[in-house]
Amino acid sequence: MLRDLVSSPTRLARFFKDSKDKWKAKSLANQQRIRELDVRVRDLERSREKWKQEAKQSQFELAALARQVVSRQPVVSVLDVVGEGAGNSSQSSSTTHAEWIYTLRTLR
Repeated sequence: MLRDLVSSPTRLARFFKDSKDKWKAKSLANQQRIRELDVRVRDLERSREKWKQEAKQSQFELAALARQVVSRQPVVSVLDVVGEGAGNSSQSSSTTHAEWIYTLRTLR
């Protein structure tokens, strides 16, 4: 087989060795990149899980605080909100309206 080739065996051996060395270097670089990406994925998954747990905890605390606020204030009826809109300042009626909407949403 080597006799069929035009290049000398020494030159072919050097070419094949260089080719093998380049392939190994490329393979090692790819393996390193894969390891780096695995670490990044692992870190991002941990971070995402941490933030998800914090968000759930915050929602739980917010719901608990909302229940406390609702239990301390009387439920505002629709007629009370409509009646207050005419004579009172816009800030107090909008606050009452926002509380009323929040109360309705939490009672579901």
